[in-house]
This record gives sequence, structure tokens and C-alpha cells, in this order.
Amino acid sequence: MNRPVTADVKAKGAAELLRNVTMLVPTRNRHGYLREILRQYQGTGLRIIVADTAPQPLVEAQAHPDVQYHHFTECRF
Repeated sequence: MNRPVTADVKAKGAAELLRNVTMLVPTRNRHGYLREILRQYQGTGLRIIVADTAPQPLVEAQAHPDVQYHHFTECRF
């Protein structure tokens, strides 16, 4: 017998899938957008790698446990 899939089961399945996904975010001088991305995906288990070429790093990005933040000052693109 097929049982209906509950919202709880769907959410659990989505969380498991997100643990297998890594999102790469290349950025330059877009700290506002980066903050919004980090806020939206905080606590989902999604791994995020940020490659930032802005002159100044976004220090608060390093506080997120699922974020690997890389600041490249020598790149100018």
C-alpha cells in the first residue's frame, strides 16, 4: 500500500539532498547580495563556497558554519 508523503518527510528528504550539494558563489563588490544568499541558506545544510574578489573581505561570511569563504585580493575581475 502506498502512503501519502507528508510535508515532514518531504522536508527531511530535501535536507538530506542539500547535504550532498555545494553551491559556488563568485562575487565582487556585492556584499549586500552575498549577505542575502547566506541568510537564505543558513541552517539548510547546503555547503557554500564563496570566491570574493572585492577589495575588502566580508568578515561576517566566515562566521557561517557551512561557508568556506575565500578572499582573493590579487584578482581584478
